[in-house]
Amino acid sequence: MAGEVGRGYAGVGGVAGANPRMIGPMRSLTLLFTALLALASCEDTGGSSRPPPTLAPLNINRATVKELEALPALGPKRARSIVASRNARGGHFTTLEDLADIDGIGEHTVNAIRPYVVLGPPN
Repeated sequence: MAGEVGRGYAGVGGVAGANPRMIGPMRSLTLLFTALLALASCEDTGGSSRPPPTLAPLNINRATVKELEALPALGPKRARSIVASRNARGGHFTTLEDLADIDGIGEHTVNAIRPYVVLGPPN
């Protein structure tokens, strides 16, 4: 008995002293923990990695395509669509909700840009 102190399960799963009944569950927990860390490191940006503008809100009735592209959730295609729709409406929108009527722009996009735009006079 005195010579058995420190005796373990050497060679099981490549870990000295590991209990063979614990190798499977520990491996599963390690894989689960690794997967959770990988998921946690993924960041959901909502489609845009650009920081919010720090200047005054953008007048949606005067904004250029380039200015609109700088807004969250808007790229070149949506910005061009907004300007084309604005021109087709006589040069202005009366509500921000008018933007949701444009193909490719829905309620989610309107809500994403709402804090950064205002409805001002067209010219």
